Amino acid sequence: MKIRLATVLAVVLALGGGLAAAENPFAGTWKLNPAKSKLTGDTMKFEKTASGAIRWSGSGVSYTFKVDGKEYTGPFGEAVAWKQIDDTSWQTTSTQKGILLSTDTSKLSPDGKTMTVVSKGTKPSGETFQDTVVYQRISGDKGLLGRWRDNRSSSARPRPWR
Repeated sequence: MKIRLATVLAVVLALGGGLAAAENPFAGTWKLNPAKSKLTGDTMKFEKTASGAIRWSGSGVSYTFKVDGKEYTGPFGEAVAWKQIDDTSWQTTSTQKGILLSTDTSKLSPDGKTMTVVSKGTKPSGETFQDTVVYQRISGDKGLLGRWRDNRSSSARPRPWR
């Protein structure tokens, strides 16, 4: 009986050790191939809170801000400041530790059904970038508030929260 138990234990340990030693197929360096990737279809939502602030949510994260030009903590700890340019345009600046990450300009179409967001900034390498994302309104009547789905994107950098 002891020999049979020892044999079974040895087999289990050998199999378990082999599985543990197998390489993880997801470990390593990955590179995005934009030509083979679908970078659209994400949704985001702007909703008014009880305090009068606006809550942005998308991709499983959210943050609350006011359109007053003051800095608020963004979803990844960055400082985000929103200001309204006119009835259909907003400018957002994102900084981290005093360093400008990007300046985004969000502009509604005349019918209010499309919003185009142009982001400009500098990568850590010093190279500049400009991204454009076009959103279609899913819900909401006018202005920024409502749900939006991106349907067209031109990106020179990853967008972690959109």
